[in-house]
This record gives sequence, structure tokens and C-alpha cells, in this order.
Amino acid sequence: MSRAKVNIQRHWNRRPCGPNEEPATGTVDYFARIEEHRYVDYVPWLPRVMGFTDVPGRRLLEIGFGQGTDLIQFAQGGARCTGIDLTATHIALTKKRFAQQGLETVLLRGDAERLPFDDDSFDIVYSYGVLHHTPRFESALREVRRILKPGGEARIMVYARHSLFHAYVLLQSLLRLQLPRYGYRACLSHWCEGTDWDNPVPVRLFSKREVAGRFREADFAPIRISKHLLTRGNLPLIGSMLTESALERLARLIGWNLIVHAGKPGA
Repeated sequence: MSRAKVNIQRHWNRRPCGPNEEPATGTVDYFARIEEHRYVDYVPWLPRVMGFTDVPGRRLLEIGFGQGTDLIQFAQGGARCTGIDLTATHIALTKKRFAQQGLETVLLRGDAERLPFDDDSFDIVYSYGVLHHTPRFESALREVRRILKPGGEARIMVYARHSLFHAYVLLQSLLRLQLPRYGYRACLSHWCEGTDWDNPVPVRLFSKREVAGRFREADFAPIRISKHLLTRGNLPLIGSMLTESALERLARLIGWNLIVHAGKPGA
């Protein structure tokens, strides 16, 4: 396994993906707090944009499911869920979460660049904030397309280069003299993912045009891309005065998430 993937495993085994204000105890109350933070405070638009409820009976794979927060929403929406993740801690926590809810899933440890599934296996492949960490993004996209059924859909989030948060990362890295000391890649990893300076993980940012080009090269069509994620905390002077709709409109310009809906032709 590459050094980058070893760092990914080490980091997220130590700090499971999600709010890190408390230890990952895996209790019912713990998972409830994660869910409230995610869908009330952080990304309230996500269930609507990613279609958590339009999945009854469909076979869905999540690549990089973290603590299972989104995957369990799809399962509650009626999807037949499978998940794959590099991180043993994520698998253990998500198994516990599904057991608590009395829901079924298949969870595997594996790599987005070599998915252990047959061609044309899934109706939906979902991944939020994961594929931009894999060293060979284009290989992962080809794998996603391979395992999708004809007429299936990829629902993928990657980070946006032209965003307020990226500007914030650059500014903080310059002001703290971290950029000349550690370099751009390590600063991006530290500020975006909370990694140690000596063990950065890959973080790739995209423009809308660039990510559309990568999906076209992987033979997806149609492709629809929208920009999201701007919180009131990102705008300390005016954030509290903005309505939800105004915040969403502003996020279309300077938000941190690019959401890609991309189809596999041939249905």
C-alpha cells in the first residue's frame, strides 16, 4: 500500500470522520449527536441534494462511509446498502450503528481504485468527501463507472478550488508561516482534515470545469454539477443576518463542496 493510503488509514483510525469534540464511543446518543450536527448545523441541504429518500429498492454503494451517517440515511430510505472503506475503525463503528437501528448492510474494507465488485452491480454509487483523497482519482472514477449498472448514477462530492474556505486556508497558512515551512499540500491536509504535519493525506481540489472534464473522460453522461456548503460561521460579520436561501445562493459562488450527479449511459 502506498504511503499516502497508509497515512489515510492512520489518520482516520485515530480520528474517525465527523465532529471530533468527543471520543468515538459508538453509543446511541453519540450517533444521534453526530447526526444532529451534520444535518442541522453543517450540511442541512445534503439530504435533499443527495436524494436520501429517492432510493427504495435500489442497490447502493458508498465509498468511504466514515461512521455510517449518510449510509444509514439511505438504508432508512429503502436502499439495499453496501459500503467500502479503508479504515477499520470506520467499519467497526458503522457496524455498531446499523445494529443499533436494526438495519442490514454489507461493509467491506477496500480501496476505491480497485473495487471488489462485478461490472454493472449498483444502481447508485455515493461518495461524500472521499475520492479527492485517493491518489489516482481518475482510476477511482473508472471503477465507479464500471460497477454502475447502465442507467445508474454516481453522486459524488469533491472539494472546490474556487471557494471561500480555500482562500481562508491559504491566508492562515501564509500568516502563520506554515506555507513556506511545510508546503501547500501539507497545509491543505492540515487545515482541511486536521492531519499532523509529518503525515499529510492527499487532498485534491477541483474547479467545476476540471471535475466535469474528469467525469467526461471516464465516459459519464449526463453530468450535473452544483456548488454548496457555506455556513454562517464562515461569514462572521454577516452570517447571522442571512436567510437559509441567501446562504445557499452565496454558496453557489464560493461554497466548499462540488456535488456531481453523473450517469452511466446505456439504460
